[in-house]
Amino acid sequence: SRAAKFMDVPIRRLRLLRDVVEEAGRDAIVFGELPWKDCLKASHFPLVESDDFPVSGSNLSFAMGAKLALPSRPVVAILGDGQFVSVLTDLATAVEHHIAVVAVVARNGCNGQVKEAQAKFYAGRFIGVDHPFPNFADVALSLGAHGQRVENPSEIRAALRAAFDLRKPALIEAIVNE
Repeated sequence: SRAAKFMDVPIRRLRLLRDVVEEAGRDAIVFGELPWKDCLKASHFPLVESDDFPVSGSNLSFAMGAKLALPSRPVVAILGDGQFVSVLTDLATAVEHHIAVVAVVARNGCNGQVKEAQAKFYAGRFIGVDHPFPNFADVALSLGAHGQRVENPSEIRAALRAAFDLRKPALIEAIVNE
């Protein structure tokens, strides 16, 4: 896809996704929720969908389970920042139990799915959707995981490679467009 090649800052989601898919490799297990599943389908990459579960961000815990079941395979959970904030403590569990899963958090400072619905149904009036989230890479480090923030598309692949090579729980926080 042409969009996946862009060098825009903030990072475009399809660019982030393309780099995750290519760096993880065809043996990887990738978990995602809306809107990631449509992006992953567009990339022709197999995705384990966790949309049918009620907890936003549940794909991180599913990824941890997959990594325990298949420890030799790379396992990635792709989350929005609104999704990740609801399951942040799962990263602490991954550290405690040495589960080398990689969480890729696309940070745009809002709960995008809810904001999109509010724009559609409430004439652009927003409440409780724009958030001053903490620096998640710093939070990951404070929990004992690897944490790295990327702001430029040229940094994505190297950050992912480092996360996979460390063989410990890791979080890549990518600053994406809204």
